[in-house]
Amino acid sequence: MKRCGPLFHAEVGKFRFLNEMIKLVSPKYLGNRTTASVRQKVLQLLYAWIKEYPRESKIKEAYEMLKKQGVIEVTFAKCYINIYYLYIYLYLLYIYVIYIYSLTIMFTDIFLFFYNNMAILKTQSIQLIVYFAVLHSSI
Repeated sequence: MKRCGPLFHAEVGKFRFLNEMIKLVSPKYLGNRTTASVRQKVLQLLYAWIKEYPRESKIKEAYEMLKKQGVIEVTFAKCYINIYYLYIYLYLLYIYVIYIYSLTIMFTDIFLFFYNNMAILKTQSIQLIVYFAVLHSSI
């Protein structure tokens, strides 16, 4: 649905299409013969479409009707929201891990630079000290 335009959204939002989805989950029609995974997916889609396409009021009406009939439990919607927040949390955690990893690599590179060049810095420092000592003693 995300890649489709408003004409397709309007078509999905019509009762003609929604009734076919309702038949898959309602015990009055095919709900008893439909597998649990298909019923769950239909309910997930309806709930997601309510949130993503609030202009399509008939989708919400169909969802509310299923809720009144007891086909949709309130815990289902909360579960879906919790999964949504879990995805957001995992994404933020992923960004944080990448950030820490990049900092670790940056500090490792800085440490290795100073560690590898320490001998050069020591000899240059000694040369400067000797130079200033000789310069100071000659004055």
